[in-house]
Amino acid sequence: MYEQTYDTPFGRWVIQTVNRRITWMAPEMVERTRFAERETTLMKVAAAQMIDYMEGNRSSIDVPVAVEGTDFQVEVYEATRVIPYAETRSYQQISAYLGRPKATQAVGRALSNNRILLAIPCHRVIYTNGQTGEYVGGAALKQALLRHERANVRV
Repeated sequence: MYEQTYDTPFGRWVIQTVNRRITWMAPEMVERTRFAERETTLMKVAAAQMIDYMEGNRSSIDVPVAVEGTDFQVEVYEATRVIPYAETRSYQQISAYLGRPKATQAVGRALSNNRILLAIPCHRVIYTNGQTGEYVGGAALKQALLRHERANVRV
């Protein structure tokens, strides 16, 4: 279990790994269990992809991740991973996609536990009315990431 902090265009972010999988990719200010500082090869790859994404040169983070949670939470994370770059889906759309149209709030609760931001791009999930809602890294960061993607989409 290791972690490393990186300076990025969106502030300082922490990446943690356990058993050769990313378990954490979030702004430094998000409260976490701290691990020994040591940069692994996987962290270097993840950090390079994360920074490329933040610089507008990449549309996704493609590294092995270790998601934890209930079966439902994992389903929500997987549904979130396939939302295309610069697009959004509502919490209601995600719950309907999973075949549980009344589980909108449960989708929100599941995403509030996501700590592998960008690799599981929960910033792309918004309210039906278009409001961005909350985000682990803060609502302002969620809005900034959405603006960033829209400004960097390649047609």
